[in-house]
Parts: sequence; C-alpha cells; structure tokens
Amino acid sequence: MVSFFRVYFSSIILVTLAISAQARENAVFRREDLWKEANIKAAEKYADTNTTDLPDSLSWASINGTSYLSPIRNQHIPVVHT
Repeated sequence: MVSFFRVYFSSIILVTLAISAQARENAVFRREDLWKEANIKAAEKYADTNTTDLPDSLSWASINGTSYLSPIRNQHIPVVHT
C-alpha cells in the first residue's frame, strides 16, 4: 500500500514539474529586430580592421618579456607537502 501512494504522489509531482517547466520555457521572448541590429553593429565595428597590422602569432607566455600564464598544476594527483 505504501508503494502505491509513493508512486501516485511521485507521478503527480513529476507531472506538476513538467507543466511548470513548459510554462517557464515560453516566458522568455527575444526581439529578433534588436538582436539582428546588435549583430550588424558588432560586425560593422570590426569590418574595417586592417589585418596587416595584426601580429603573425600571439603567445600569452611572452608579451614584451612578461608571461601572463598561470603555473601549470596537476590537479588530479594530490601532492603532499612536508
């Protein structure tokens, strides 16, 4: 008898969650005209970039003699400090 009530109430909870999730899914609206306008402005901003001014390669390990990389650490094997 206990398992019947458990299954019954579990199914009610699952159905309620599914209905509320579906309602929340439709609650967000995106204005396509504003989205397209923002993407066009972003594309125009970088359209005039002269690619000949860019460096051939870039390494964060040495920018004017400074390394902007953090030290590499093995996070999978614990290290015991003595």
